[in-house]
Amino acid sequence: MASGRIQSLITAALVLISGVAQAQTTYYYSGHQCQWYDGSVPKLQYSAYGLVNMNSTGWRGAYCPADGYVNSNLVTINSSTVVYYDGASTQSVSCTWEMTNWDGSLYWSPTLSSCSDYGGCSYDANPGFTGIGQLNFTNPIGRSLYPLNITAQCLVPYWSTIYGYNMTTAQ
Repeated sequence: MASGRIQSLITAALVLISGVAQAQTTYYYSGHQCQWYDGSVPKLQYSAYGLVNMNSTGWRGAYCPADGYVNSNLVTINSSTVVYYDGASTQSVSCTWEMTNWDGSLYWSPTLSSCSDYGGCSYDANPGFTGIGQLNFTNPIGRSLYPLNITAQCLVPYWSTIYGYNMTTAQ
């Protein structure tokens, strides 16, 4: 009789444990952590607000590393956000997430671009938009075992800024 009760308690505990949600951790990064692909170009700067393209035409590429959980055993990326100011009336701020694994495999998220819709639009859907916004990625690159590198790859048009970015991971 006692063993039946113990067994039912163990079963109930296992049911409760399996229903517990995984803890999430959000890592926040300043736009100052982003790097220009070609830092020798004049007017590619860092301001008090982040990474700034002060050129009067064109766009420049930047990469924004997401450190803090790289080389963890298993990384599951639930969501991510890039916060920007788009000052260009003819081009969009556009970003995609990229992850390189220890075995050389490479994963890319869909590309999102600045627009008047909250969270961003598909690539370059509304290049005439100017203003502050954020690109919201849901499950951008899924999960990986021992990732080596996770970065946001962005095209930053003239008079535009990357303020910061974040990643939310399951532990």
